[in-house]
Amino acid sequence: YLPADYYLDPPEKRRQKKLPIVINVMGGAWVIGFRAWSACMGRRLGFERGALFIAPDYRNFPQGKIDDMIEDINNSISWVFENADRYGGDISNVVLIGQSA
Repeated sequence: YLPADYYLDPPEKRRQKKLPIVINVMGGAWVIGFRAWSACMGRRLGFERGALFIAPDYRNFPQGKIDDMIEDINNSISWVFENADRYGGDISNVVLIGQSA
């Protein structure tokens, strides 16, 4: 289980090739970030540009400290690589992006 939002075209609209993967880590000064903030970018890249866009969540302060946040994101990235094939993602074509925090 990965607390995340996924954006990609439904199977009938996808091309036959594997999809590039975009993992977006949201900002929020480590305190107020939430994965839903990535929705606009996810819809644009996932629905309009043909990528598998994944916006994982991580524990914010005070529920988690920096080590917990890093662990959550590392687990998210591992999950993506282990499960990308289920969603048509290409693990040889992955971009990790983020903002703020």
